[in-house]
Amino acid sequence: MTFDSTKLSEHFLGYSIIIELLKNEFLSVSILWKRSLKQFF
Repeated sequence: MTFDSTKLSEHFLGYSIIIELLKNEFLSVSILWKRSLKQFF
């Protein structure tokens, strides 16, 4: 098995994009939660 740095960097880029999307999703969900909680209380 040969070490392919380009494949590794592509995988890393894909994972970082997925992580960023998840972080943005989590932030928007938490903002929605705070807004709905403010409406209830």
